[in-house]
Amino acid sequence: MICAFSCSCFIYSRSIMNLLPQSHEEFRDKDYWDTFFKKRGSKAFEWYGEYAELSGILHKYIKPKDEVLVIGCGNSTLSADLYDVGYKNITNIDVSEVAIRKMMDINKSIRPEMTFLTMDATETSFPNEKFSCILDKGTLDALMPDDEENTRKQILKLFNEVGRLLRVGGRYVVVSLLQSHILSIILSHFPKIGWMLRIVHCVEASEQYDVYEGSSEGSGLPVFVVVCTKMIGAAGRQMPIEFSIDGESVQRLSSEEELVENIQRVRQGALALYQAASGAPLDLHRAGDNSPRYTVHLANAPGRPPQNPTFAAFIVPQGGETDWLFGSDEGRQQLTKSAGVSRLAVVSLHRGQEYPGDLETIRKEISPCIRRLAPKALRESLIPILSLAPNDASAVGQRNVIYKGHSNLTGDFVVEEVETSRKDSQSKIVRRLIFLQNPRIVQSEAMLKTVRSRKGNPKRVVDTDHLSCEHHYYMLIGVSAALSDASLVPSKENKVLVALISAVEIDSAMIDVATKYFGLTLDERLTVHVKDGVEFIVNAAKEGKEYSAILFDVDCKDVQKGMSCPPPQFLAKETLVAVQSCLCNTGGVFVLNLVCRSPSLRQEAVSSLESIFGSQICSFKLEEDVNEIFFCSSISMEAEMWREVIIDGAKALYGNTHGKGSRPSTIDLKDFSQGLRASTYRT
Repeated sequence: MICAFSCSCFIYSRSIMNLLPQSHEEFRDKDYWDTFFKKRGSKAFEWYGEYAELSGILHKYIKPKDEVLVIGCGNSTLSADLYDVGYKNITNIDVSEVAIRKMMDINKSIRPEMTFLTMDATETSFPNEKFSCILDKGTLDALMPDDEENTRKQILKLFNEVGRLLRVGGRYVVVSLLQSHILSIILSHFPKIGWMLRIVHCVEASEQYDVYEGSSEGSGLPVFVVVCTKMIGAAGRQMPIEFSIDGESVQRLSSEEELVENIQRVRQGALALYQAASGAPLDLHRAGDNSPRYTVHLANAPGRPPQNPTFAAFIVPQGGETDWLFGSDEGRQQLTKSAGVSRLAVVSLHRGQEYPGDLETIRKEISPCIRRLAPKALRESLIPILSLAPNDASAVGQRNVIYKGHSNLTGDFVVEEVETSRKDSQSKIVRRLIFLQNPRIVQSEAMLKTVRSRKGNPKRVVDTDHLSCEHHYYMLIGVSAALSDASLVPSKENKVLVALISAVEIDSAMIDVATKYFGLTLDERLTVHVKDGVEFIVNAAKEGKEYSAILFDVDCKDVQKGMSCPPPQFLAKETLVAVQSCLCNTGGVFVLNLVCRSPSLRQEAVSSLESIFGSQICSFKLEEDVNEIFFCSSISMEAEMWREVIIDGAKALYGNTHGKGSRPSTIDLKDFSQGLRASTYRT
């Protein structure tokens, strides 16, 4: 991901937004800067960080005995700060007479040795080789807002003047955002004339952007210090190019292309932090590893940000990233509210990564990045890093990939076992099927239980008494309503025994996975057809086949349209007509799982159902999920009567409200009865 920025895209605090140029040309206009500094008054304007953030790097390349020229000084306090710590030989120049007069008035009595002159940096009156250091803080960026030919000529004029004024061994020190066109002209000039080039990422100045408030006296873009050292007799030779990503360690690079890549990587990281404030996920990598190790989502508590914000991080146990509480914007907002903070960084752990069993090691690893995401006022404070459980092992969780596979239809997928916490606070192991093209969505999940083998050894098997997806409990109500009491036969193996089931799956690889890892048993009672679902039901209608119940629970690969279940073709008129003709005329039931966030698309789906099934439609919306279950009858009857049939089916399957035994804790018959709506219901 590459993002090019121009000067008109800089992000500054609102208090100075109206002071900035409205066009690129104004950056080079003397009258503009005179007006700017009159509006600004005596308040200093620090383009790319204060002295405190820059001093660590500047002191390495500028010595107290150096004779320093500061070009484009404006009303920055940088020269005064350097003077106060021992840099006495400083000359400041600027094209704005207003700025120079103000700075002379401020400094003449308390810093008598410091000089201020009105002068154009591209054409000065100083003698050759007068200075041992030239300091440029933002001036190069201001003079080069674009890459037009006239602009490049002006910048080369500046560079030539810098070369004339510097002594051999002297340094041209530039504080810059290093946009691509500025980096390009630096690389095309200084190495070619035999100057050494070192670029240092100024981490402290880059970190001044406050991702919590979305504003700062900084730009939000990474700040670099470019050090160009004048050499003699080196023109035409390949001079070294060096880069420091952290301001400390220095790496010698093999090419200009490698330097561009390093700077782009830093810029992408800063852009990711900026985008994280808007809710975009932030992936954290280890050096040299292209696979993300952590993903961070920032969540805000409901309401306006408080004046005194609070901040914490939360580590999601492995496998928990698919849960609603951690994997959705609404869930993370609720988690933030529960944590009692105004902003929460929710940190997910990735499969394919090895994590230590102790939480403290993970805390130390993520703390530097988490600190960047905190409100600026809290960055020096101890930031709480929370977890689901006080126990280290439970907080980190366990993820064990037991199978990796590939399908021509769905791409790469994994079967993994993860430890999860249930609503009753008991920890359980579940087995999941994950398509890696959408790794935050669980395609299938089965609870595991431990049994004894014939030899007495413990082993994990699928618990067929448990359905992991809540909406499946409600879909079974439609099956219950379709069957007579004689068809519901108690069994030691299952709660409900249906005489004959035909299942349709388009991907043959999934049949193998279901058989080996999810307890699917193929026998005379259960047949799986590897076919397209729409094609199967249309052909079944043509062949005159009948079913007591038909269930659609099909995910849509293209979720951009606002409906993730089912795909549009499953709601087409031809498909629904085929469904109706396949339902037995003694009371067949069509059950549809609809997952739709768009009200207009939902209404289209309801209209499609009504055009075929008339008033024999009821629906139930799950409280915590987007799922809505529709029950459609093949028999003509009043809507309210059909509603009672579905309620009776629920009672037959799960017992009465106060009953015991087979009724799962996820179903409350009273809530179901109250929430079941006839087809005339609209949302």
